[in-house]
Amino acid sequence: MMLVYLVRHGETLFNVQGRVQGQQDVPLTETGIAQAKVLAQRLRSETFDAVYSSDLARARVTAELIAKHLNVPVCSSPLLRESKLGVVEGLTNEEIEEQYPAHSHEWRRHPESSRPPGAESISEVVSRTRSFLQELIENHPDGSRVIVVAHVGSIRGTIIAALDLPEHVYRALCVSNASISILRIGAKPGLLLFNDTCHLKHVSGTADDC
Repeated sequence: MMLVYLVRHGETLFNVQGRVQGQQDVPLTETGIAQAKVLAQRLRSETFDAVYSSDLARARVTAELIAKHLNVPVCSSPLLRESKLGVVEGLTNEEIEEQYPAHSHEWRRHPESSRPPGAESISEVVSRTRSFLQELIENHPDGSRVIVVAHVGSIRGTIIAALDLPEHVYRALCVSNASISILRIGAKPGLLLFNDTCHLKHVSGTADDC
């Protein structure tokens, strides 16, 4: 059995502006940095064997702030990137409606079967996160505890892959900034904790982004 702590990065500039991030490299805000530091304080009393991160800056910086307190290096992986969202990256919901009025409703209502041009499908996101989980299993023995700092899409994909869930639950999985979810990987996989943000209650400026 392995415990995987799934952590979403802290708040970003695009979160504040209401813009679609996708794989654009968007920096953390001051609030996002504060969230990551509080998250690090919460985890510092526990022992971990490794810290993994998406190679996008918002996840990597969050991971580095956590790892500094754990004395564990950060290993980056492109398999943990946010889902690629194609032509809508960098746009607000209003801009998407204006620029793609004929298609935006379909993209949002049926994400499992419809997507913006240039975007990944949910199946592709789940497939690459499943590949990452396989690497974890190959590189860490039973009893390991690892932290994985990633994004909404890749965390959703990881949970779906680990628990063999249907892809239509993808959008139903709410993943807040700087939240913690804990997966048990092994003979009896399970979700032990989901989208926990209790450590953020005293961080000024934290909004409910779920």
